[in-house]
Amino acid sequence: MPRPHKNTPAIIHKPTAITRPSLGQTMKEGFGLGVGMSVAQHAVNGVMNFLSPPKSSNVVENTKVQEYAQNKDIEYEKCMKYSSNDTEFCKTLLDN
Repeated sequence: MPRPHKNTPAIIHKPTAITRPSLGQTMKEGFGLGVGMSVAQHAVNGVMNFLSPPKSSNVVENTKVQEYAQNKDIEYEKCMKYSSNDTEFCKTLLDN
């Protein structure tokens, strides 16, 4: 570490008082943080929604499942009718 020259005066720092932030300053910082987080969240959601494929409606999906189950039941009943109630023969319809 270099030594100070004898010609240069010593620098004396004045002690600084530690000030606590006021209520208004704290509220301003909190508001700014909240707005920034909200903007960032909406930006990320917008990008992710743009990149992901559209989701199908649960109502449409549920009706398709119900129709499939009803069709399976109808096919099973027809099989039982034409096979003289042979459960082993018609069991394959229920397994799929």
